[in-house]
Amino acid sequence: MINFRFHVVSLVAVFLALAVGVVMGYGVLSQPTVDALNDRIARVERRADSIKAENDELRDESSRLKDYLTGLAPHAVSDQLSVSTVVVVATRGIDDKPVHESVVLARQASATVSGVVWLEAKWKLGNDDDTTALANQLGIPTSRKNTVRDAGWRLLAERLVSGGTNGRDDLLATLQQSGFISFDTVGGPDTTVSRIDGRGAQVLLIGGPKAAMASKQSVVPLVGDLVAIKAPVVVGEVWAARENGPRRGALLSPIRGSDTLSRTVSTVDDVDLTQGRIAAVLALADLTRNVVGQYGIGEGAGDGQLPAPVSP
Repeated sequence: MINFRFHVVSLVAVFLALAVGVVMGYGVLSQPTVDALNDRIARVERRADSIKAENDELRDESSRLKDYLTGLAPHAVSDQLSVSTVVVVATRGIDDKPVHESVVLARQASATVSGVVWLEAKWKLGNDDDTTALANQLGIPTSRKNTVRDAGWRLLAERLVSGGTNGRDDLLATLQQSGFISFDTVGGPDTTVSRIDGRGAQVLLIGGPKAAMASKQSVVPLVGDLVAIKAPVVVGEVWAARENGPRRGALLSPIRGSDTLSRTVSTVDDVDLTQGRIAAVLALADLTRNVVGQYGIGEGAGDGQLPAPVSP
Protein backbone atom coordinates (compact mmCIF):
# COMPACT_ATOMS: atom_id res chain seq x y z
CA MET A 1 0.00 0.00 0.00
CA ILE A 2 1.25 3.51 -0.87
CA ASN A 3 1.80 5.42 2.38
CA PHE A 4 2.50 9.02 3.36
CA ARG A 5 6.27 8.47 3.34
CA PHE A 6 6.11 7.46 -0.32
CA HIS A 7 4.32 10.72 -1.20
CA VAL A 8 6.91 12.77 0.67
CA VAL A 9 9.78 11.04 -1.12
CA SER A 10 8.07 11.57 -4.50
CA LEU A 11 7.54 15.32 -3.86
CA VAL A 12 11.15 15.75 -2.75
CA ALA A 13 12.32 14.02 -5.94
CA VAL A 14 10.24 16.32 -8.13
CA PHE A 15 11.54 19.50 -6.51
CA LEU A 16 15.09 18.16 -6.61
CA ALA A 17 14.72 17.54 -10.36
CA LEU A 18 13.42 21.08 -10.89
CA ALA A 19 16.36 22.51 -8.95
CA VAL A 20 18.84 20.48 -10.99
CA GLY A 21 17.13 21.65 -14.20
CA VAL A 22 17.36 25.31 -13.22
CA VAL A 23 21.04 24.97 -12.32
CA MET A 24 21.87 23.12 -15.55
CA GLY A 25 19.81 25.56 -17.62
CA TYR A 26 21.64 28.52 -16.21
CA GLY A 27 24.91 26.77 -16.95
CA VAL A 28 23.97 26.24 -20.59
CA LEU A 29 22.32 29.65 -21.05
CA SER A 30 24.88 31.87 -19.41
CA GLN A 31 24.30 35.59 -19.10
CA PRO A 32 26.10 36.47 -22.37
CA THR A 33 23.89 34.00 -24.21
CA VAL A 34 20.76 35.46 -22.68
CA ASP A 35 21.91 38.96 -23.58
CA ALA A 36 22.54 37.89 -27.18
CA LEU A 37 19.08 36.37 -27.43
CA ASN A 38 17.46 39.48 -25.99
CA ASP A 39 19.39 41.64 -28.46
CA ARG A 40 18.22 39.47 -31.35
CA ILE A 41 14.61 39.67 -30.17
CA ALA A 42 14.90 43.45 -29.96
CA ARG A 43 16.23 43.63 -33.55
CA VAL A 44 13.33 41.46 -34.79
CA GLU A 45 10.83 43.67 -32.98
CA ARG A 46 12.36 46.82 -34.48
CA ARG A 47 12.23 45.22 -37.96
CA ALA A 48 8.58 44.25 -37.42
CA ASP A 49 7.73 47.80 -36.38
CA SER A 50 9.50 49.15 -39.48
CA ILE A 51 7.59 46.76 -41.78
CA LYS A 52 4.30 47.71 -40.13
CA ALA A 53 5.01 51.40 -40.63
CA GLU A 54 5.93 50.75 -44.27
CA ASN A 55 2.74 48.74 -44.82
CA ASP A 56 0.65 51.52 -43.26
CA GLU A 57 2.27 54.02 -45.61
CA LEU A 58 1.62 51.79 -48.63
CA ARG A 59 -2.03 51.35 -47.60
CA ASP A 60 -2.41 55.12 -47.30
CA GLU A 61 -0.82 55.62 -50.71
CA SER A 62 -3.08 52.96 -52.24
CA SER A 63 -6.13 54.66 -50.74
CA ARG A 64 -5.03 58.04 -52.13
CA LEU A 65 -4.49 56.56 -55.60
CA LYS A 66 -7.90 54.87 -55.47
CA ASP A 67 -9.55 58.16 -54.55
CA TYR A 68 -7.62 59.89 -57.32
CA LEU A 69 -8.80 57.33 -59.91
CA THR A 70 -12.38 57.64 -58.72
CA GLY A 71 -12.24 61.40 -59.12
CA LEU A 72 -10.51 61.11 -62.49
CA ALA A 73 -12.95 58.57 -63.96
CA PRO A 74 -15.69 61.01 -65.10
CA HIS A 75 -13.10 63.18 -66.82
CA ALA A 76 -11.52 60.17 -68.53
CA VAL A 77 -14.81 59.14 -70.15
CA SER A 78 -16.38 62.57 -70.67
CA ASP A 79 -18.58 62.60 -73.80
CA GLN A 80 -17.11 59.30 -75.00
CA LEU A 81 -20.60 57.84 -75.42
CA SER A 82 -22.56 60.89 -76.53
CA VAL A 83 -25.72 60.04 -78.51
CA SER A 84 -25.18 56.38 -77.54
CA THR A 85 -27.50 53.94 -75.83
CA VAL A 86 -26.04 51.24 -73.58
CA VAL A 87 -27.96 48.22 -72.32
CA VAL A 88 -26.37 46.81 -69.15
CA VAL A 89 -26.99 43.17 -68.26
CA ALA A 90 -25.48 41.45 -65.20
CA THR A 91 -25.61 38.00 -63.64
CA ARG A 92 -27.07 37.81 -60.14
CA GLY A 93 -24.64 36.87 -57.39
CA ILE A 94 -21.78 39.19 -58.28
CA ASP A 95 -21.10 42.33 -56.27
CA ASP A 96 -23.69 44.85 -57.44
CA LYS A 97 -21.64 47.95 -56.49
CA PRO A 98 -19.23 47.77 -59.48
CA VAL A 99 -22.23 47.12 -61.76
CA HIS A 100 -24.06 50.18 -60.47
CA GLU A 101 -20.91 52.29 -60.73
CA SER A 102 -20.48 51.13 -64.34
CA VAL A 103 -23.97 52.43 -65.11
CA VAL A 104 -23.20 55.76 -63.44
CA LEU A 105 -19.91 56.07 -65.34
CA ALA A 106 -21.58 55.30 -68.67
CA ARG A 107 -24.10 58.07 -67.95
CA GLN A 108 -21.22 60.40 -67.12
CA ALA A 109 -19.88 59.53 -70.57
CA SER A 110 -23.19 60.93 -71.93
CA ALA A 111 -24.75 57.54 -72.74
CA THR A 112 -28.44 56.76 -72.26
CA VAL A 113 -28.66 53.87 -69.79
CA SER A 114 -32.03 52.78 -68.41
CA GLY A 115 -30.50 50.66 -65.64
CA VAL A 116 -29.42 47.07 -65.08
CA VAL A 117 -31.20 43.95 -66.29
CA TRP A 118 -30.25 41.26 -63.76
CA LEU A 119 -30.23 37.63 -64.86
CA GLU A 120 -31.62 35.75 -61.88
CA ALA A 121 -30.63 32.28 -60.63
CA LYS A 122 -33.91 30.88 -61.93
CA TRP A 123 -32.21 30.57 -65.34
CA LYS A 124 -30.43 27.53 -63.89
CA LEU A 125 -33.71 25.65 -64.45
CA GLY A 126 -33.05 23.54 -61.39
CA ASN A 127 -36.45 21.85 -61.56
CA ASP A 128 -39.14 20.94 -64.10
CA ASP A 129 -41.44 23.73 -62.93
CA ASP A 130 -38.85 26.39 -63.82
CA THR A 131 -38.25 24.78 -67.21
CA THR A 132 -41.98 24.73 -67.93
CA ALA A 133 -42.37 28.32 -66.71
CA LEU A 134 -39.61 29.59 -68.99
CA ALA A 135 -40.98 27.67 -71.97
CA ASN A 136 -44.41 29.20 -71.34
CA GLN A 137 -42.93 32.71 -71.12
CA LEU A 138 -41.10 32.16 -74.40
CA GLY A 139 -44.13 30.67 -76.08
CA ILE A 140 -42.35 27.47 -77.07
CA PRO A 141 -43.08 23.79 -76.36
CA THR A 142 -41.57 22.46 -73.15
CA SER A 143 -38.46 20.42 -73.89
CA ARG A 144 -35.13 19.58 -72.30
CA LYS A 145 -33.92 22.36 -70.04
CA ASN A 146 -30.82 23.11 -72.14
CA THR A 147 -32.98 23.49 -75.24
CA VAL A 148 -35.41 25.79 -73.45
CA ARG A 149 -32.63 27.86 -71.90
CA ASP A 150 -30.82 28.25 -75.23
CA ALA A 151 -34.04 29.45 -76.80
CA GLY A 152 -34.42 31.89 -73.91
CA TRP A 153 -30.97 33.40 -74.47
CA ARG A 154 -31.66 33.80 -78.18
CA LEU A 155 -34.99 35.55 -77.66
CA LEU A 156 -33.60 37.67 -74.83
CA ALA A 157 -30.70 38.80 -77.02
CA GLU A 158 -33.13 39.82 -79.75
CA ARG A 159 -35.28 41.75 -77.30
CA LEU A 160 -32.38 43.58 -75.67
CA VAL A 161 -31.47 45.26 -78.96
CA SER A 162 -35.01 45.95 -80.11
CA GLY A 163 -37.44 48.77 -79.30
CA GLY A 164 -39.33 49.05 -76.03
CA THR A 165 -43.08 48.52 -75.92
CA ASN A 166 -44.15 49.22 -72.33
CA GLY A 167 -46.65 46.41 -72.90
CA ARG A 168 -47.57 43.54 -70.60
CA ASP A 169 -46.71 41.05 -73.33
CA ASP A 170 -43.19 42.38 -73.73
CA LEU A 171 -40.65 39.58 -73.21
CA LEU A 172 -38.69 41.53 -70.58
CA ALA A 173 -41.88 42.25 -68.66
CA THR A 174 -42.99 38.62 -68.69
CA LEU A 175 -39.53 37.37 -67.68
CA GLN A 176 -39.51 39.85 -64.82
CA GLN A 177 -42.96 38.78 -63.70
CA SER A 178 -41.91 35.12 -63.63
CA GLY A 179 -38.66 35.82 -61.75
CA PHE A 180 -36.12 35.16 -64.49
CA ILE A 181 -34.92 38.76 -64.57
CA SER A 182 -35.16 41.84 -62.39
CA PHE A 183 -34.59 45.48 -63.22
CA ASP A 184 -32.78 48.24 -61.32
CA THR A 185 -32.82 51.84 -62.54
CA VAL A 186 -29.70 52.69 -60.47
CA GLY A 187 -31.01 56.12 -59.59
CA GLY A 188 -32.02 56.90 -63.14
CA PRO A 189 -35.42 58.07 -64.37
CA ASP A 190 -38.35 56.09 -63.06
CA THR A 191 -39.18 53.60 -65.80
CA THR A 192 -40.06 49.96 -66.41
CA VAL A 193 -38.02 47.19 -67.94
CA SER A 194 -40.36 46.99 -70.93
CA ARG A 195 -39.41 50.57 -71.84
CA ILE A 196 -35.83 49.59 -72.59
CA ASP A 197 -35.15 50.60 -76.19
CA GLY A 198 -32.05 48.83 -77.42
CA ARG A 199 -32.21 49.82 -81.06
CA GLY A 200 -28.68 50.73 -82.13
CA ALA A 201 -27.44 50.09 -78.59
CA GLN A 202 -24.22 48.62 -77.32
CA VAL A 203 -24.49 45.90 -74.69
CA LEU A 204 -22.37 45.72 -71.55
CA LEU A 205 -22.68 42.21 -70.12
CA ILE A 206 -21.12 41.71 -66.68
CA GLY A 207 -20.49 38.44 -64.86
CA GLY A 208 -18.05 37.05 -62.34
CA PRO A 209 -16.96 33.97 -60.37
CA LYS A 210 -19.61 34.58 -57.69
CA ALA A 211 -22.48 34.57 -60.18
CA ALA A 212 -25.37 32.26 -59.41
CA MET A 213 -24.88 30.56 -62.80
CA ALA A 214 -21.73 29.29 -64.48
CA SER A 215 -20.59 31.52 -67.33
CA LYS A 216 -20.82 28.65 -69.82
CA GLN A 217 -24.56 28.48 -69.07
CA SER A 218 -25.23 32.21 -69.16
CA VAL A 219 -22.63 34.72 -70.35
CA VAL A 220 -21.10 32.64 -73.13
CA PRO A 221 -24.33 31.57 -74.89
CA LEU A 222 -25.89 35.02 -74.51
CA VAL A 223 -22.78 36.63 -76.02
CA GLY A 224 -22.95 34.21 -78.92
CA ASP A 225 -26.57 35.12 -79.59
CA LEU A 226 -25.84 38.85 -79.38
CA VAL A 227 -22.96 38.48 -81.83
CA ALA A 228 -25.17 36.46 -84.18
CA ILE A 229 -27.52 39.45 -84.50
CA LYS A 230 -24.52 41.80 -84.85
CA ALA A 231 -24.99 43.61 -81.55
CA PRO A 232 -21.84 45.43 -80.29
CA VAL A 233 -20.85 43.76 -77.00
CA VAL A 234 -18.39 44.37 -74.20
CA VAL A 235 -18.14 41.61 -71.58
CA GLY A 236 -16.85 42.56 -68.15
CA GLU A 237 -15.79 40.48 -65.18
CA VAL A 238 -16.31 41.50 -61.57
CA TRP A 239 -13.62 39.30 -60.12
CA ALA A 240 -13.56 38.17 -56.49
CA ALA A 241 -10.91 36.12 -54.73
CA ARG A 242 -12.07 32.75 -53.46
CA GLU A 243 -10.16 29.83 -52.00
CA ASN A 244 -9.45 27.45 -54.90
CA GLY A 245 -11.54 29.77 -57.07
CA PRO A 246 -10.90 30.69 -60.70
CA ARG A 247 -8.16 33.12 -61.63
CA ARG A 248 -8.95 36.59 -62.88
CA GLY A 249 -10.03 36.40 -66.50
CA ALA A 250 -11.19 32.77 -66.37
CA LEU A 251 -14.80 33.78 -67.07
CA LEU A 252 -13.63 35.51 -70.26
CA SER A 253 -11.37 32.75 -71.54
CA PRO A 254 -14.05 31.18 -73.82
CA ILE A 255 -14.39 34.56 -75.53
CA ARG A 256 -10.73 35.49 -75.59
CA GLY A 257 -9.82 32.03 -76.79
CA SER A 258 -12.33 32.04 -79.66
CA ASP A 259 -11.04 33.19 -83.05
CA THR A 260 -14.53 34.43 -83.91
CA LEU A 261 -15.59 36.10 -80.65
CA SER A 262 -12.21 37.68 -79.86
CA ARG A 263 -12.43 39.63 -83.12
CA THR A 264 -15.91 40.98 -82.42
CA VAL A 265 -16.32 41.16 -78.63
CA SER A 266 -14.27 43.35 -76.28
CA THR A 267 -13.55 42.08 -72.77
CA VAL A 268 -12.49 43.69 -69.48
CA ASP A 269 -11.45 41.43 -66.60
CA ASP A 270 -11.23 44.02 -63.80
CA VAL A 271 -14.59 45.77 -63.65
CA ASP A 272 -14.34 45.30 -59.87
CA LEU A 273 -11.68 48.05 -60.02
CA THR A 274 -12.12 51.70 -60.99
CA GLN A 275 -9.69 51.40 -63.90
CA GLY A 276 -11.65 48.42 -65.19
CA ARG A 277 -14.88 50.39 -65.24
CA ILE A 278 -13.13 53.18 -67.12
CA ALA A 279 -11.83 50.58 -69.59
CA ALA A 280 -15.32 49.14 -70.07
CA VAL A 281 -16.80 52.52 -70.97
CA LEU A 282 -13.93 53.35 -73.33
CA ALA A 283 -14.26 49.90 -74.90
CA LEU A 284 -17.94 50.58 -75.55
CA ALA A 285 -16.94 53.84 -77.24
CA ASP A 286 -14.34 52.02 -79.33
CA LEU A 287 -16.98 49.62 -80.64
CA THR A 288 -18.57 52.55 -82.46
CA ARG A 289 -15.27 52.79 -84.37
CA ASN A 290 -15.08 49.01 -84.91
CA VAL A 291 -12.14 48.73 -82.51
CA VAL A 292 -12.13 45.54 -80.41
CA GLY A 293 -9.75 44.75 -77.54
CA GLN A 294 -9.08 42.48 -74.58
CA TYR A 295 -8.30 44.61 -71.52
CA GLY A 296 -7.43 44.16 -67.87
CA ILE A 297 -4.77 42.61 -65.68
CA GLY A 298 -5.65 38.92 -65.92
CA GLU A 299 -4.66 36.14 -68.27
CA GLY A 300 -5.59 36.90 -71.87
CA ALA A 301 -5.69 40.70 -71.48
CA GLY A 302 -3.43 41.17 -74.47
CA ASP A 303 -4.28 44.81 -75.13
CA GLY A 304 -3.28 46.29 -71.79
CA GLN A 305 -5.39 47.88 -69.08
CA LEU A 306 -7.04 50.60 -71.17
CA PRO A 307 -7.97 51.13 -74.82
CA ALA A 308 -5.52 53.27 -76.75
CA PRO A 309 -6.33 57.00 -77.00
CA VAL A 310 -8.21 58.03 -80.11
CA SER A 311 -6.06 59.93 -82.58
CA PRO A 312 -7.30 63.48 -83.26
